Amino acid sequence: MDVSYPGGCTRCTGLVQVDQKDGSYKLTKDFYNLGQFSKFVKQGAKYLNVEGDYVWDDGTGIESAGFVNNDGTVVLIVMNKFSDDIHLTLKTEVGKDVEGKLKARSLSTWLI
Repeated sequence: MDVSYPGGCTRCTGLVQVDQKDGSYKLTKDFYNLGQFSKFVKQGAKYLNVEGDYVWDDGTGIESAGFVNNDGTVVLIVMNKFSDDIHLTLKTEVGKDVEGKLKARSLSTWLI
């Protein structure tokens, strides 16, 4: 089951894909990504401008999004699109570096 929107996003999958012929369904990666974000990024959070993302032509790379919740917690969600684990260092403006390992082809959440 592949879904696209005529005249719109060709890479979008929706949250749930339903096969109307047999009544089956599958939860997409977007369903799980929404769950990841909504668990840690709280209502009213402010978006942070995170630099350093890059995706190569073959689809590998690093993508991230950062937020500050109203309680002051910083949330960094990072997608490792490489087929290998990588080590990541986050350099903050206040000089507090955060380091960690990102598993291959994973979505990781860091609370800072």
